[in-house]
Amino acid sequence: MEIHKTYGEDIMIINLYFDNKYFHWADPVVRSINLNEPGTKIHFHTFNLSDKQVKELESYSNMAHVENRVMLFDPEVSEPYSKCGVGIEDLLRFQITCRKGEFLLKSMDRFPDESMFIVMDVDMLLVHSLNDLRNQMKGHDIGIIRSGNEKICGGFITAMSTEKGKHFLTMFDKLVMKDRLYLCKDQKTLSRVYNETNTIVKFCLLSRRYLDHRFSKESYIWSAHKSKFGTKKETYQRYIKALDQMKEKKNAK
Repeated sequence: MEIHKTYGEDIMIINLYFDNKYFHWADPVVRSINLNEPGTKIHFHTFNLSDKQVKELESYSNMAHVENRVMLFDPEVSEPYSKCGVGIEDLLRFQITCRKGEFLLKSMDRFPDESMFIVMDVDMLLVHSLNDLRNQMKGHDIGIIRSGNEKICGGFITAMSTEKGKHFLTMFDKLVMKDRLYLCKDQKTLSRVYNETNTIVKFCLLSRRYLDHRFSKESYIWSAHKSKFGTKKETYQRYIKALDQMKEKKNAK
């Protein structure tokens, strides 16, 4: 299959990370990427998946690249995500979510000919093309979404493979993995590194349309992060319905 650089000059690399508990979210987000950004390379950073699950991910797209690894909970490295310790997936959450910088840097090494990289939560849905994001990122190194003065959203980050972009990611990765991991450490560390580098690194401050938990039709990406706007099960069904509507709309053209 010949891949064309649609919707812009560059093929984007979208990085998704998750373990077995979030595996079922991969299907809708990949379907949404294939519909709205065909030709996008998808770099999966997965943990503790079975061989069958890895093969399933690889079948979703001929542009999919899966790196699956085994990870055990280490109480000296991280606080448990769930105090109840209901399962290895719950215990591991911070050991996975704090590695966003690592995922992006690894992806840049793997795809040295590409320039634009995104890392996003797997329980999200691409509702429209990201051509506007490409235009916004021109002349910038890092694209972030701020959440007040103390935090930067960890669910969606865009990075260009510039020296300054890599410097930001390296600094973030080093600081976030230092000492024990805990709830929202990735967001707080992103904010710290932003404050320390914003006179050097060219940041693009993105709107919440790239991380929308209210499911607006005008947004680019929906997120299942906020439970007050629906349970995970309800949001999953909303995604499936939206995907059917997107497919019908494209087929009607």
